Amino acid sequence: MALLDNKIVKEKNFRKRQEWFCHLIVLSGYLCVLINFVALVAVWKWIALPANLPYTTYYYWMRYILIPTGVLLAVVWIIDFLVKREKISLIVKEYTVILLLVFCFAFLIVVHKIALVLLASFLIPIFISTMFSQPKLTRNVFLISIGTMIACTYIILPWIPARIQDGYLWVELFSALALVSCAYVFSRILIRYSMDNLAELKVSYEMQSRLHSMMQSDRFTGLHNRSTFDEFLNSFVEESIHNGEPLSLAILDLDHFKTVNDTYGHAKGDQVLLYFSHLLKNREGEDTYAFRFGGDEFAILYKRLDTIETVLSCDNLRNEVTQNATKILGINIAFSCGVATFKANWENATAFFNAADKALYLAKQHGRNRTELAEVHS
Repeated sequence: MALLDNKIVKEKNFRKRQEWFCHLIVLSGYLCVLINFVALVAVWKWIALPANLPYTTYYYWMRYILIPTGVLLAVVWIIDFLVKREKISLIVKEYTVILLLVFCFAFLIVVHKIALVLLASFLIPIFISTMFSQPKLTRNVFLISIGTMIACTYIILPWIPARIQDGYLWVELFSALALVSCAYVFSRILIRYSMDNLAELKVSYEMQSRLHSMMQSDRFTGLHNRSTFDEFLNSFVEESIHNGEPLSLAILDLDHFKTVNDTYGHAKGDQVLLYFSHLLKNREGEDTYAFRFGGDEFAILYKRLDTIETVLSCDNLRNEVTQNATKILGINIAFSCGVATFKANWENATAFFNAADKALYLAKQHGRNRTELAEVHS
């Protein structure tokens, strides 16, 4: 269950990261529209006006500045709206934001027909697609860019006859095609490099997770070990002090466990430990944590459970052991238990633990196979 939850969390984090990249590209689209607007105004002021082009100011502004800027802004806004929709799949969002860039560059080429240097701008969507680390996406963007470049070139042919006659157009087109093809090759290399790095990081993370889990667990029973108990106890006590929620501790000790080893052998003793650990493991949950200190001594930390609820939980465990141990193990077993609920007059986690430990000692003194409560003023 924990592995499934971790997988779900990782998938959610991956989707959030990829969607963040999509939003970042859209925001960059808004910025590019602004930069393009400023550049066009500068071209009009310092190039078009001094050149005395055969256009009125109104025509020039509408034809080359305001309408193109308005169209680009509208398209970016539509893509922004689509990317924010939760119902749209992640892959559709990724294709949408990349194709937004392809459209913007194609639109600028058609509007500004003499600026064929813009053909080379199609390498930008290819490079940006690498951030999604999907070779298929990058390949499709490359093919779409190539097709769009050729289509844009044929669309603007009637407006640039001189450049066709001199052969410049075809030189520019094939040069741009070569640049875009190189961009695709380098993009595939970048994707492979990033995927290899991610694979190495994943292996390293999994190894560290396994090592951390091994360090936290008792190797024989699979329960949390004593060092983990000390870490959790201090952390939970601080939480209890901060939020005022109850925190209870039960320390359990198997009764006459040495006699079991001496009478039935250590193999039977191991079966008893594994059986009892299995029962404790089944009781673990979001707010319940089971530990093995070593030998036949165990502990359970209950977050948000008061004394009565903790005693009831321990009694239910005792009833299960009493009813099923003989059937499963062939012998009777029992345990003594000391329970304490953290109180404000205890200064730290050590005092809390000592109170539960004293209660366990009382349970053993009073005949074993019972639960004792920590003294209120201990």
